Amino acid sequence: MRFASSHRLHPHLWPAGDSNADRETQRAVLLTLQARCRLCLEGKRTLPDLADGIVDPDSSIHWGSYPALLVAGALATGILIASTGWLVSPWTWSGGAGLSVLLWIMATWDERRRLVSLANLMRLSGAIVLGISVGALRLVVFDAPTDRSLHRQAQHVIANGDTTTITGHVAGAPTRANGSTRFKFSVATWRSENDVRPARGMVQVTLRSSPWDDAPAPFPDVFEGDRLSLHGQLEPPPEPRNPADFDYGAYLSRRGIHSTLYVSQAADVRIQTRANAPLQRLVNQSRAWIRMLTERHVPTDTSQAVLQALLLGDKSHVNDRQREAFARTGLMHLLAVSGLHVLLVGMVLYTLLRPILHRLRLSWRAIEILRAGLTIGVLVLYMLLTGSPPSVVRAVIMAALLIGGIVLQRSAHTLNTLGVAAIVLLMLRPTALFDAGFQLSLSAVTGIVVLNPRIEEASRAILPERWMTMAPVEWLVSMITVSLAATLGTAPVLLHHFGFVALGGLVLNVVAIPLTAIGLTAGLLMVLANPVAPVAASSFGIAADAAIRLLAETALWGETWMGAGLELTNPSGWTLLALITGVLVVAQFPRPRHRWRLVTITGLAICISFFVRLLSGDATPKLTVTFLDVGQGDAVLVTTPEQRHMLIDGGPVTPYSDAGASVIQPHLEHLGIESLDVVVATHPDSDHLGGLPTLFESVSIGQFIHSGRRASSDLFERSRALLHSKSIPSRAVVTGDRLALGSDVIVEVLSPPPQSISGAWSENDASVVLAMTFGKTQILLPGDIEATAEAWLVETFAEELDANLVKVAHHGSSTSSSSALVQSVTGGSVSEIIAVIPVGRHNKFGMPVPEILTRWHESGTRVLRTDLHGSVSVHSDGRSLSAQTIR
Repeated sequence: MRFASSHRLHPHLWPAGDSNADRETQRAVLLTLQARCRLCLEGKRTLPDLADGIVDPDSSIHWGSYPALLVAGALATGILIASTGWLVSPWTWSGGAGLSVLLWIMATWDERRRLVSLANLMRLSGAIVLGISVGALRLVVFDAPTDRSLHRQAQHVIANGDTTTITGHVAGAPTRANGSTRFKFSVATWRSENDVRPARGMVQVTLRSSPWDDAPAPFPDVFEGDRLSLHGQLEPPPEPRNPADFDYGAYLSRRGIHSTLYVSQAADVRIQTRANAPLQRLVNQSRAWIRMLTERHVPTDTSQAVLQALLLGDKSHVNDRQREAFARTGLMHLLAVSGLHVLLVGMVLYTLLRPILHRLRLSWRAIEILRAGLTIGVLVLYMLLTGSPPSVVRAVIMAALLIGGIVLQRSAHTLNTLGVAAIVLLMLRPTALFDAGFQLSLSAVTGIVVLNPRIEEASRAILPERWMTMAPVEWLVSMITVSLAATLGTAPVLLHHFGFVALGGLVLNVVAIPLTAIGLTAGLLMVLANPVAPVAASSFGIAADAAIRLLAETALWGETWMGAGLELTNPSGWTLLALITGVLVVAQFPRPRHRWRLVTITGLAICISFFVRLLSGDATPKLTVTFLDVGQGDAVLVTTPEQRHMLIDGGPVTPYSDAGASVIQPHLEHLGIESLDVVVATHPDSDHLGGLPTLFESVSIGQFIHSGRRASSDLFERSRALLHSKSIPSRAVVTGDRLALGSDVIVEVLSPPPQSISGAWSENDASVVLAMTFGKTQILLPGDIEATAEAWLVETFAEELDANLVKVAHHGSSTSSSSALVQSVTGGSVSEIIAVIPVGRHNKFGMPVPEILTRWHESGTRVLRTDLHGSVSVHSDGRSLSAQTIR
């Protein structure tokens, strides 16, 4: 006998027989239910208590019972089809919707004419076609520009990166980090020459002073809903500059943002009116109030930053070291506001409201309606406070449906409510389907609901039965199995987007989740208590600080001892298919027929992935030289056929960015490089040395090579201290030295010469100059040398400077690339020459200067620039060169 669609009565409580004993058992069950119903009406028991000990959850998943999930799947399929660029006409998909209506009409007609008909099949087909058509049509409409779209009207301004003035309002909560402020801006007008035109569209605005401005004026504080006038540089969304770069432009485009505006002076920001909508004012004031309370009552900066992340979804103040620790241990989901946080907020409020409302002597139904309404209202406010990320929107929708089901005394299955949440999110923004956050949120919930019952069954079969009767052991096993289910569910998504699945969280979550719950609950109580009992609020703040500090220490400790995980760089589609079907094997384990089909598919996908990777490999050994795009600076990675690695310079460091952390380290991880055999700092300027300290801390380094020149800067001293503390071998080189980089690549030092010659040279002229030989390929890497060093090189090595590949010295400045040097490099027997200029886009120095570009072009050299082409990878088989750019 079924109790509900997803529950069944225990067989021993509702036996199927007709004996007197069976009837007595059935009568006892009914009397128990009757007594519990009476207690519920009196407010002494809750509705879920009705089923306690009587109803047994049904662990089997019947996918046909979840129509909302099937509709969400149809919508997602339509969005995927439309995203390929195939069939993008709205009329095509409108026709598909018409076809679905026709199928329903035919089903009704067929059902009336025949005793046995295909009506149900036609209705199902019509519903699927309708869902696919609506999903595709929604994406087509979402992406379609209009005549008033800013990125259509101002195409020439955006393409050239010109300055303009726009007006509108702030459309999202601003984030502040590293001295800059970013926010979405809804445009109302823009200025074209002397004409102000109406426009519409979203722009990503960045308020950031120029790093070369010695005394910048502070920007005014802006809040969501403020109407502003902004003057700045309007540009297209940034494209990836390096192979491992996050595609920020695609990320913005998925959010309907097709241009960016950079404002570098405070005077270019004018506030026309502050936010005046009542709800928006409430949200802004609540955010400011919560920030003020955390700073007042929470003692430590780290806890303040983490608590603001938990309460407001603002992770901008969490330092990079802490973020890395949470990410490497699988605890990052605790910092990103998600279903767990919504559950804790809702549970705390829902629990506190019951005794308070009971004092009003209201009926049970009135109390439940008030509890539900107030809880859902607060959860919606919490969603707005956190900026409404997909995970929170999904969790709030599901919570509202579940709480509504309790009030209406209707069952609501988690998978069906998940489907409703997915439908809402996809209809609001269909491109959310491609966001990592959306995919992780849905896959985590699905993994817990579908996989956890199987894993729990397996754990109960393995562990002794007497252990499972102990509450602490049962709780511990439950925490681990839920973490394992969520990890398995999200593993394909994590590998696809990040190439790493942390496994430490399987154990650390047992400690970290309760600490997060304590910290978040204490933070909520701090906020609620402050108006009536500031002393109690301070106590709650101290409690939150203690819990969060323990949480942070757990992440740091876990990174040291449990930071391992599954790492798979650039997994193929076949590899991901094998992983997905492997997870489905766990879900369908009780069904042998489905299980063995999935096992077969998994095995085939693994074999195909292995052979594709094997056949795609290049048998010819190659030398690869990659000029990374680090802006106005240098960073060159050399990889030999023997897989030895040398990094020449580390790019710049500014108050806003560190090339070592943002470009070089991700690139090394992307290639699976864990150690560098040689690191060279050509000279101690910040645009070459800047990113190296980060690498000294995070990467194993064989030896460090430098010019012997010192610099009176904090950066130089920090580098020296790290070299000493990490025990990295270091030596200065001079002309005639050689660097060990395997047997097939010769690396010679051409400059600087001994102090007797170069003692009076500038730091640029004293750069380390390297000449590399691989087979018949010659490569010249001259650092930032200028006229003096170039003249000495031409005089000393005139016959030996010809090269197939040359890095243009000093970013193409007018003080380098003299006619004599260019002639020496290009005038030999080499026929194929590539010159690469590492230079920043729109740099204030005007590099590369036209004269230098002309000089290299006239010599017959192919010139590539990182500001135009992004990173440049040059491959050599020892005979010829091939260049590959990211743009």
